[in-house]
Amino acid sequence: MRHARHAADSGPGAAGHWTDAASAEHGDLLDVIRESCGFIDFREEMGILIMEVVGSQVGKYFFPCYAGVAFSTNEFRWSPRINRQDGVVRLVLGLGTRAVDRTINDYPLLFSPGQTNLKVNNSYQDKVRYSQRYVDVINLETKNFETIEFDELIKQYKIDLYTKAYIEEIVKRTVDTVVTDLELKSYYNQNKENFRTNGTLVRLRYINLKKDNPKYETIKSKFFDFRK
Repeated sequence: MRHARHAADSGPGAAGHWTDAASAEHGDLLDVIRESCGFIDFREEMGILIMEVVGSQVGKYFFPCYAGVAFSTNEFRWSPRINRQDGVVRLVLGLGTRAVDRTINDYPLLFSPGQTNLKVNNSYQDKVRYSQRYVDVINLETKNFETIEFDELIKQYKIDLYTKAYIEEIVKRTVDTVVTDLELKSYYNQNKENFRTNGTLVRLRYINLKKDNPKYETIKSKFFDFRK
């Protein structure tokens, strides 16, 4: 008789292992599962996907505007109108780790690509309760991944907006950005060599016509004769 341990520190009875009560033999539970499923000779392979993080910076934090994970089949159907083949998407603000990892006190945005009009939460109370409260970001100062509160990110975003508006107003008041035609002509005359091209410039005009057009020859003759 084989006994399986769900929790132990080490040894033959460690978590995820089995022990034979009669012979004291032990092994990995995964081997038992493979044997029962006929996967003893099945070779397991693992792939690593490296992706560039594309997103925006807010204060010292950098993160994608949204990220997530999608499944072609939906095993969590919140409406009888949703079919298994409609799929499901878990979407979050920030790094997609919060969409992949299930958290107790935080929730991603769920929707079915096949039935986007069927919401998981319809009441205001449920939308607030089952919403995202934390964001996974990259701290550009420490070069580390961090989890911050959603409200903290919103406060920092407000500060960035005020700062940007203030700087733009200062630049507008202190820097003259208007360039007159006279200044443009003067700059061109002083820097003509920078505007020269080594290639051949061609100026043309054309009309796209089908050859079976009944007035093809007439249009062609007038097109080449600029006086008509």
